[in-house]
Amino acid sequence: MNAYGAAGIHSCHESTALEEAKEKLSKGLLVFIREGSCAKDADALLPLLNGYTSAVIGFCTDDRHPADIQAEGHVNAIVEKALRAGHAPAHVFRSASFAAARAYGLEDRGAVAPGYLADLCLVRPKDGRSWASGMYLHGVLKRGKWITPAQVTVSLSSPEGPSPTGLSAQNMQNMKCKPCSADAFQINGALSEGSQRVRVIGLRPRQLLTDGLVCRLPVAAGRVRPDLHQDVVKIAVFERHQFSGRRTVGFVKGFGLKRGAIAMSIGHDAHNAMVVGIDESVMAAALNRLLAMDGGIVVALDVDTMECLPLPIGGLMCDEEPREVAARLNRLKRTARELGCSLDEPFLQLSFLALPVIPSLKITDRGLVDVASRRVVSLFV
Repeated sequence: MNAYGAAGIHSCHESTALEEAKEKLSKGLLVFIREGSCAKDADALLPLLNGYTSAVIGFCTDDRHPADIQAEGHVNAIVEKALRAGHAPAHVFRSASFAAARAYGLEDRGAVAPGYLADLCLVRPKDGRSWASGMYLHGVLKRGKWITPAQVTVSLSSPEGPSPTGLSAQNMQNMKCKPCSADAFQINGALSEGSQRVRVIGLRPRQLLTDGLVCRLPVAAGRVRPDLHQDVVKIAVFERHQFSGRRTVGFVKGFGLKRGAIAMSIGHDAHNAMVVGIDESVMAAALNRLLAMDGGIVVALDVDTMECLPLPIGGLMCDEEPREVAARLNRLKRTARELGCSLDEPFLQLSFLALPVIPSLKITDRGLVDVASRRVVSLFV
């Protein structure tokens, strides 16, 4: 922690436990309380908020799906949670505005004072009496001018004219990866039959942290198999930026899958292609559909039946209307539940399994990574 501070790091949004956040505050870091679609830390960290800390505790979202923004809101959802928990409105609003503005060097906003931009939200309790009832947005001012709903709608529309980068969804090639067969997902064991001890990524629902597990998995015809009785299925990462052909296949516990596969071109932070599933043929079909549509999210019930959301901009974003994207994401989630997936947020949960800077065991195109030791480790124990 001292090394981070000495290197110039001044804020952190990755705290998940109260004592961890307290230590960061004591070292002079600004702590962001995060509520994304996957990582939800407000319940654990809001007890830190008071009149002394509200200038050094901010709110953030960090990966929040359009469907959740539409249904619950953005930073305002954390504000409402804090108000309903009984925190003083002055402390909550200070964290949501002043502290966040200071963290990002926005010295001309975050307060109502001479020389500050008049970027303001006017709010009141929903029932007109108690903030525990929630928050009602009375109006918005941008640089001192009232913003109407019509103006907000216009600002969400795609800007006219050429892209400043010269790129468009039509001339990008997002998936520089060759189609594959089921063989690409096979894992050869040391035995022809029996069982073998294998490293397995253990999911923690609604957290980005994982556990480094060791499970004994069945081996049949010389190949290590998933084990649904242990809720252990296959996971794979395929490099998609350079046609390198690099890939890693491993195992993950906690998805709840009983059949099918999920494939995505979202995988923090390298954003390679990720696939999770049971049957290698379905996993290959899902990945090949992902390649054919040049990035996005695919949920495959079998080799022929799939629900898809193309993401033509870098394999990460699309330019459709937010409400339509939210509706399609909800359809994908429903299809994932048909596979048996028990996670509230399967897609973001999957995407963070490739992020090798958050403990404990992660998977990349270069192998399994033990984050604590900063080493690539063998699948077999």
